[in-house]
Parts: sequence; C-alpha cells; structure tokens
Amino acid sequence: PDEEEIMTVYYHGFKYLGTFFWCIVLTAVIFGVAVWLSLTTDLPQVWEYGIAIFLWIVLVLPKFFRALIDWKFDCVIVTTDKIVIIDQTSIFKQKVTPINHESVSSVSAETQFWDILPFGVLRLDLLEGAGVEYVLPYIAHAQQVAATMTGTLTVFQRRKDVRRYPRGEEKPEEA
Repeated sequence: PDEEEIMTVYYHGFKYLGTFFWCIVLTAVIFGVAVWLSLTTDLPQVWEYGIAIFLWIVLVLPKFFRALIDWKFDCVIVTTDKIVIIDQTSIFKQKVTPINHESVSSVSAETQFWDILPFGVLRLDLLEGAGVEYVLPYIAHAQQVAATMTGTLTVFQRRKDVRRYPRGEEKPEEA
C-alpha cells in the first residue's frame, strides 16, 4: 500500500555489444566459407548460399535476438520495500526475483573495463539463509545505483525501527 518506486535501472548497451560482435564474426565466417566453396567446388550457388543462409538463421539469428531481448528487457527496480530483479531470457521466459530489504546485507559496486565506460558490476549480498549473492554486470552508473540502494535500505531500516519502537521507547542495546 505504501510502497513506491524509487528507481528503475537498465543494463548498459555494452552487454549487448559483446554478443553482437560475435554474431558479426560468425556471419563473416559462414558467408566466407560459402564464397570459398563457390570458388573451389562445382556446387550450384543456390545450394551454397542456401546452406549459408540456413546456417545463419539457425546459428546466428537466435543468438542475436536472445542477446537483444536479454539486454533490452532486463532491469532492476528499487522500491521503498524491496529490490526486484527482472530477467527476461526469451520471448516466453521471464524470471522476476523480489528481494525484501530485510534480506539484504550489503550493496556494492565495482568498475568494469577500468572505469572507462559508465557501467559496472552491482553486488547484492544477502543475509545468511536468505539466498545467494546477486552479481549483476553491465549496470549503467553502478556506483550511483549502489548509493541510491544503500540510502533506500537505510531509510527502510529507520522506518522499521520507528514502527517497532513507537513513541520514543528505547531500542534494546545489542551485546
């Protein structure tokens, strides 16, 4: 009821660029072999290029679209009560992972590629028994995202303490 969205973070385009590069290399290899076959064999060109196009459709096109969907539709949503990781792996498969702020131990950011480009790795460490660590590479402006998440977690903890100990009651000291 009182939950509000703080920010939605998308992945940097470099996540897609790596796979796009390999798709271009694989395309060049497939059509290079087709040209080489047409120069060295007596097969009809329709067969040679037909096989090359078939191989491209089977090997390259699915990889290309999978990487595009994975980059374009994956995101991290930070709300006042939880962090939601959305992983869209294909047209038909989506994994939504909500993580309550109570389960998060720490949030940190690391640089990638010597901090030349504006993205990095976002790490979400969870409390023991709450699950695994989440490592999210290629997050745009990861340091700012980690700072915002940490601020949101701090506000959540303070709000939770106010609900638990209303009207100035003392919070028990931890040993």
